[in-house]
Amino acid sequence: MVNTLSTKCVQYIFDRSYLGIYELQGNDSLDLLNRLSSNKVDDLTINHGDSTILTNNKGRVIDVITLFKLDSKILMFTSQNNSQEVIDWIDTYTFIEDISVVDTNSQYSLITLIGENWSECLAQKPIIEKFTCESLEINGNSCLIMRTDPTGTVGYDLLIPANYKNDIIDFLSKIKSNVKILTEYQYDYLRINEGIPRLDKEINVNFNPWEINLNYLINMTKGCYIGQEVILRLNTYEKVQKFLKRLSIKLKGPENITNIKFEDNNIGIITSVDNTNKIGLGIINKKYCETGKTYQLVNENSQSIGEAEILETELPNSIA
Repeated sequence: MVNTLSTKCVQYIFDRSYLGIYELQGNDSLDLLNRLSSNKVDDLTINHGDSTILTNNKGRVIDVITLFKLDSKILMFTSQNNSQEVIDWIDTYTFIEDISVVDTNSQYSLITLIGENWSECLAQKPIIEKFTCESLEINGNSCLIMRTDPTGTVGYDLLIPANYKNDIIDFLSKIKSNVKILTEYQYDYLRINEGIPRLDKEINVNFNPWEINLNYLINMTKGCYIGQEVILRLNTYEKVQKFLKRLSIKLKGPENITNIKFEDNNIGIITSVDNTNKIGLGIINKKYCETGKTYQLVNENSQSIGEAEILETELPNSIA
């Protein structure tokens, strides 16, 4: 069952090659990304990385990208089906900067490894620090292992040659008896259960970073970036009116949920639901965010179809 997934007892494999995989070349790459995004990334050192938010001039989220600095280039990972949006945004603000974006999606695949023991199995020494990476060889193939914790628990991303993806997955699946290959539904369950936002669900231009709990990717002291003034003002004057919340869901039947209601007033929207229709994420008016409160769920015709209980929601520290 999906709801019995344990990242402590079992090690999981999931293919995330759907992410955009790019190389940034040029001396101004990190400086430009630092001026376009919310986190401080211009001081990354070799074999270190971080995630950062690209926001528009209204402080709304375009995407969350992850960067790793290697010897002669920067690796950049974008969300699924959002690569062109990110590249166009970078290009809009590239004038005389020394930067080029190289599409490497056909060269590499990205395999996610979830569980506490993967590092000991694969790396020469355990990778303890998040957003660090090292090169290694798997079944005769050169790979890069990156500690990214994509579902909120200990986890890694493997950048591998695309031609050998199936061979490497097969090798990894047999490395220990407790290794399992995750389905998309199971991976999404882990994400939702940890309150982690995802592109087109929670990450989009309808929301600002505070509303979808991306606080940890906002550096409050760095220099200017696109959208900074709006983002800082929302926080300083406590203008954020809604927040991402984990929900326990009880439905009367198989229905598409759209809104959450209290006394005939819409107080939020459902953004993600797992395939069992038992847990979800929603953007809820801050007046109604108290843990343990239960509210009515309605469909697109405003008909009552069940209820949702607000669960305790810790700020996530990862992006799925």
